[in-house]
Amino acid sequence: MTDKTRRGFLGGLARLVTGAVIAGISLEASAESYTAEDKKETARILYAESANQTDKNKRLVARTIINRAKSKDYPSTPYKVIHQKNAFTCTHDGSKLWKQANGKTKMNAYEEKVWAKSKTAAKAVYNGTKEGITREDEIVAYHDTSISKPNTKYWNSLELVYTSGKLKFYAPKKKK
Repeated sequence: MTDKTRRGFLGGLARLVTGAVIAGISLEASAESYTAEDKKETARILYAESANQTDKNKRLVARTIINRAKSKDYPSTPYKVIHQKNAFTCTHDGSKLWKQANGKTKMNAYEEKVWAKSKTAAKAVYNGTKEGITREDEIVAYHDTSISKPNTKYWNSLELVYTSGKLKFYAPKKKK
């Protein structure tokens, strides 16, 4: 790019930004703002809920939490989504992994590696990493096939959109 082209581009960009500011349009990459506690709690739940999952599945679980927080049908923050009644049983059942993620029980060297991977997965999703799967921004639930899925009104309102290993991911059924 020549200096003249660069100056022209930067001048046009400056006019665009100025116009957006005058019009009251936000130029942030994302309208959502998440707290450090939202992000840390997401890493904790990834450790407790998906320690044995692939990195991709960890990121999809994090995506599920963020999608719920964006939806009018769930609590408004990732922290509140994680602590919503019946959302993640490990947050109140005394799970060893949840205790470890909260620093209440020591981790061995292997568990420290898993914890680091959980933090990395959470950070990646909060930084915008996508897996490129259909309806990824609509996924609001997942199910581990080693546990039976309840046959409830809630689960019946969802449809399977992606399967990866033992996890199945669901989005609200499309209206016909």
